[in-house]
Amino acid sequence: MPTTTRRRLAPLLLALALPALPALAQPAPPTVTVSEPVRRNITEWEEHIARLEPSARVELRARVSG
Repeated sequence: MPTTTRRRLAPLLLALALPALPALAQPAPPTVTVSEPVRRNITEWEEHIARLEPSARVELRARVSG
């Protein structure tokens, strides 16, 4: 196909393809439900379980004097 024919057909093909673009657009986002927040008094408390001695012992010794 000669180059001049390609140059003439390119805008025509582009014009024919433009109406198909809305069909390729992303669908609308899904609908979601929203609830109102509830205000309540709460009692704050914490419970901690712990050991009072280490699980392992380590001795640190210097390798050099000074």
